[in-house]
Amino acid sequence: MTVETLITGILFFIIMGSLYLLPTIIAAKRRHNNLAAVASINLLTGWTGIGWVAAFTWAVSNKT
Repeated sequence: MTVETLITGILFFIIMGSLYLLPTIIAAKRRHNNLAAVASINLLTGWTGIGWVAAFTWAVSNKT
């Protein structure tokens, strides 16, 4: 395994992890009232795709 392959792998996991947690990051930046719920949906059901879309939609929705 070369250093370039290792760096590429690390960057891949950082980017994919950031994309996976994007709804939680958005909700935190927007100081969403239901941040804990958005994060829970994202972490527990985000891997299904439908859960990720639900968390993303909730994160970008109105804060009230």
